[in-house]
Amino acid sequence: MFSPPNSIEHKLDSPQMPCADYTFHFASWKRCNDPDTYAVLNWFIMAGLHHFYLGKTQRGVINLCVMLVGLVFLPFLPIVGVIILVGIVIVELPQLFKSQQIVHAYNNNVMRELIHKVKSDNA
Repeated sequence: MFSPPNSIEHKLDSPQMPCADYTFHFASWKRCNDPDTYAVLNWFIMAGLHHFYLGKTQRGVINLCVMLVGLVFLPFLPIVGVIILVGIVIVELPQLFKSQQIVHAYNNNVMRELIHKVKSDNA
């Protein structure tokens, strides 16, 4: 019975691992992201959830904190709160329209890293 490897570092000479191509395709299938999921998360523009999806945790946390600051200001200083929230939308809106390109570039980088990893493991 053939079973998939647990990691890229799985030995190529193992009976479970037929070839380096399988290692690459299995790993890329697990690590590549779906552009549609990114676009759906991007609809929550101010929360920055799409940044977490691509592993940009720091940017996601910053986006989330700025949004919370804007929401806190809304009841007390509405103009400041609205300016902060509109600023987030202005910065993040282009990413909504470029979601396919952003995820495509991310997936290309992931695959490029995996190719180098598989080649170095195979050498």
